Formats: sequence, C-alpha cells, structure tokens
Amino acid sequence: MVPFPHLLAAPLAGAAVILAGGAYALCFALGRVRGGGWRMAALACYGLLAAAVVTLAWALDLRGFWRGVAGLMVAGYFVGPRLISRLSRDLDTP
Repeated sequence: MVPFPHLLAAPLAGAAVILAGGAYALCFALGRVRGGGWRMAALACYGLLAAAVVTLAWALDLRGFWRGVAGLMVAGYFVGPRLISRLSRDLDTP
C-alpha cells in the first residue's frame, strides 16, 4: 500500500510540473524579447520544475526506465523553448 505522504505529494507535484513548465516557457519568452531579469526568472522556474519532477518520481516510486522518462521530460522542457524560439525566429513571415 502506498504511504499517505506519497498519495498527497503525487498530485501536488504533478500540478507543480505543469505550472513551473508554463512559467518557465513564459519567462524564457519574455527574456528573449525584453531581456533583463526574465532570464534569471526562467532559470528559477526551471529549477522548480526539476524539483517537482524529482518529487513526482519519488511520490510515484519510479524506477529504472521510468526514471529515464522523467529525465527526458526535464531535458525536453529545457530544450523545447529554445528550439521553438529558433524556429519562430527563422520563419519568413510575409
């Protein structure tokens, strides 16, 4: 049987992954457009995202292959906004 703290931590960590991922993408985009402190805010949001993924992996007792999937998810969140920014910058708009 799953311990009670794990049962509470799993949905909270899942929600934190979604919120931190969205905040990271938003701060990253604003950092590209406006610069300044938005880049540091994006890194802080990414740190929160990574901590939420680690908490989620702990709460769900992920092992082996599934820890690798969680690691790929964190790497994808880091690379994704950069690739989207590069793609949108390189598009020719009429």
